[in-house]
Amino acid sequence: MKTDLCPKRALFTPLPEKRTFKEIERQMRQSIHSRALKPGDRLPSEHELAAQFKAGRLSVREALRMLEQASLIVVTQGSTGGSYVR
Repeated sequence: MKTDLCPKRALFTPLPEKRTFKEIERQMRQSIHSRALKPGDRLPSEHELAAQFKAGRLSVREALRMLEQASLIVVTQGSTGGSYVR
């Protein structure tokens, strides 16, 4: 049986442009630029940030990666590790 999809009518609607990780990154960048977060300040853990933003940890990780690539934060590993404002 042949099913003909009508090309005049879209099946899906476009998604909004904003992505969660971009909004998290924007808010954190703004806090750094406004000096609410100062150099040397330790950021909350990924788990705590995810709870504050009501977002997934993957979104938080991506935002932290973007901030690290922009040299706004440094992420360290180990027992004394964490994310710190540069």
